[in-house]
Amino acid sequence: MIGVRGALGAQEAATAAWLEKALIGSSQALPELFGDRVRGAERRRIVAVGEYELLPRHGVLLYELVLESGSIEPGMTLEIWNPDMTEASMRPAEILLYVRINP
Repeated sequence: MIGVRGALGAQEAATAAWLEKALIGSSQALPELFGDRVRGAERRRIVAVGEYELLPRHGVLLYELVLESGSIEPGMTLEIWNPDMTEASMRPAEILLYVRINP
């Protein structure tokens, strides 16, 4: 799961749009994903946070990532970037990775 906090003054919708257009995948997979014009890992916006036992800070949008072969590989560096440079001003101020640890 990832959390995305928009830049100061950015609207929530703009931050959400930036992430929807972003490429998400392992660093080795991103060049191929970019070349194939696909977004990589599927992401789903989480609205009801109670089921995840997580209370994000104000302004943080939560997304669940679907681990798919070919986009996110275990043990590899996860990268999130948006190749659309026209929206550089809408770049998030912070992207957080949340990992569930089973006791």
